[in-house]
Amino acid sequence: MRKVLLVSHQLDYSGAPNALLSSARVMRQMGLEIDLLALADGPLASEFKLIGVQIISHTNFLGYEWIILNTAVSARIALYIPDQAIYYLWIHESPLLFVHSDLPYFVAQAAKRASGLIFPSESTAADWARYGALRSEGKRVLNVVSPVALPAGYERVMRDTSPEGSRTVLRLVSIDPVEFFRGHRVIANAIKHLHRLGHDVHYTAVGATESQVRALFPMLSADRLVATDRVPRTVALSHLAQSHIYLSASAFATQNLGLCEALLLGIPSVISDIPVHRIWAERLPSSVFTYPLFDDVLLSQQIHFVLRSYDEQLYLAKGGIHIAEDLLSERRFALTISSFFGSGVVDIRD
Repeated sequence: MRKVLLVSHQLDYSGAPNALLSSARVMRQMGLEIDLLALADGPLASEFKLIGVQIISHTNFLGYEWIILNTAVSARIALYIPDQAIYYLWIHESPLLFVHSDLPYFVAQAAKRASGLIFPSESTAADWARYGALRSEGKRVLNVVSPVALPAGYERVMRDTSPEGSRTVLRLVSIDPVEFFRGHRVIANAIKHLHRLGHDVHYTAVGATESQVRALFPMLSADRLVATDRVPRTVALSHLAQSHIYLSASAFATQNLGLCEALLLGIPSVISDIPVHRIWAERLPSSVFTYPLFDDVLLSQQIHFVLRSYDEQLYLAKGGIHIAEDLLSERRFALTISSFFGSGVVDIRD
């Protein structure tokens, strides 16, 4: 059996470790044996073990067909990898997150010896070429979306009444921790505008703490505001499935797992017009609505627009589920990486 090594900077419930987990699941179905070296432990470790991944605490990096350093943070590990080992950088983050750190330097140095570079989107690759001093000349480059599949039973929770009614609570959800670039303050201002338009808003901030959102959303009463902190994906999906609209006001994103899950559930999304979001809007124009980054007024107007004909928008979003399923499928991911790495595809599910 062919053996590979995955290196992750952490095993928490954030986007990159979840993307690695879904990717590892496909690699296992392809017949690959996988070791996982994590720089920090976390709750996802048990889920990696369940799919047959071996968690290791140290290695000499030899004996593997190839190695993947997952995220820019893990690029520092390249300093310890022998010259004869084959490794790839899988960079999920925007380089603009690290403008005040030395991490882009380590990524650039690691890229010099890497056999190839992997990005979740062409826009991410372009950002690193532009801002991260990362040169891909002579390197194999793969732009691939991580597979996303819903667990059984997570179908859209339908409502008895349309949110258009004045007495109906409008349920909004975002799936992001509170960080400077995530745009929670923009969402807060948009909710103020929605209040002025007469909407009764309930907002769920998956990934944020109670103290953080209480400070940012004083206009919402305790029964209209939920904060979950980082939670297992199934819990996040439960909140998403019970919402009318998915929101993302983020200034930086490379795939956006929450958006992908909203598309699979058939939930309309209103998101900032950053490059990767524009890509999804072009692919699924009936499901995804964008607004100019940082513009809380236009964010509220887009939400209001969706609500004016919500039943129709929901129907159209449902109609786009099969497109999202194809774009995010495990089979598509397996065929893409098998071509890139030269691995035979075996036992991958339809």
